[in-house]
Amino acid sequence: MTSAMHIESGQPKHGTQPVMWLARIGLLGWAGFWLYFTLAHTFGGNPADVAPSLFVAIPILAITILALLRPRIGGVFLMLAAIFAAWYFDGAVARLAFALPPGLIGILMFAIAKSKPSEPRAHARGSDRVS
Repeated sequence: MTSAMHIESGQPKHGTQPVMWLARIGLLGWAGFWLYFTLAHTFGGNPADVAPSLFVAIPILAITILALLRPRIGGVFLMLAAIFAAWYFDGAVARLAFALPPGLIGILMFAIAKSKPSEPRAHARGSDRVS
């Protein structure tokens, strides 16, 4: 199969599939940790903590599902989540711990995700031109 066929069919270039699987595994690890952490905190503590925990758990779950179904769009949302975490948390260690994983995973998913080929544009010719 030629590279033109890969581009035409929307398939990723040869050799990128293992990196995409690495990004998916990283995504599931990151999301799984935070979902476990927030839900364990909710059910192991004060019932008043349910709303703040859901405020964290629902977006993480939504971004994870989006990234698995639409890696390119999900990658953008992961990068936005990383930017938010870097802005929200104080201290270099907290920023590294909370912003680096979704940022790296988002960059990988955005860069390597399948993309649909762009539609060729029709150019005006002869009688199509307005005089």
